[in-house]
Amino acid sequence: TLQGFGKDMADGLTALCSADLEIQVVQANWSDCWSSADGGSVGAKLLDGTLDACTTYTHTRGVRDNLLEFSNAMLKDNRPAGLISLLKGGKPMVDGMDDLSGKKVIDVGGWAPTADTIVNVENKCTSKKYSANLTMVVPSKDGNDAAMKLLRDGGGDVMYLYADQAEKYQCADGVTQTEWDCKLWAGFGTEYAYVQTGKFGYAL
Repeated sequence: TLQGFGKDMADGLTALCSADLEIQVVQANWSDCWSSADGGSVGAKLLDGTLDACTTYTHTRGVRDNLLEFSNAMLKDNRPAGLISLLKGGKPMVDGMDDLSGKKVIDVGGWAPTADTIVNVENKCTSKKYSANLTMVVPSKDGNDAAMKLLRDGGGDVMYLYADQAEKYQCADGVTQTEWDCKLWAGFGTEYAYVQTGKFGYAL
């Protein structure tokens, strides 16, 4: 049985507007609605009409706003983005003051914040935009695990993602998850850490 805030909102709209509207909520993959392919593209099932709409997606600036039509927001803008760096000797390999010039920034494919919105956020330590001389790297596979694995494997210098994502992916000892790889996200604060948070400029 499907549950959650998005489902409750859809059911509420159906009840309120039953004479004109009926929303049938089905479970779909994130990639059915949005993909990182080609720099950001509409998911196949949304594009071919199998799905009429997708719920609980972040309205980002850039390519998502160009390709999709969004409703008014049903949640507060309360999920800032951040940057994660690996730690070496207890210190970040890229610190919070860095303007990322010459650096490779790993995006979480298929998720907000999207790669193109790095130009819309600022360094919270310097209050300046990041360098135009950075390279965005999108893993071949969408999702947070793929991006974290690429960071750990040396495929980039920092990772651009939600500022609360690492905390959400922490697992208690002996606990496994089916939705993400607990081992990839172990070592928060000892193997990797956020060097920037509080970035709201990516969303509309």
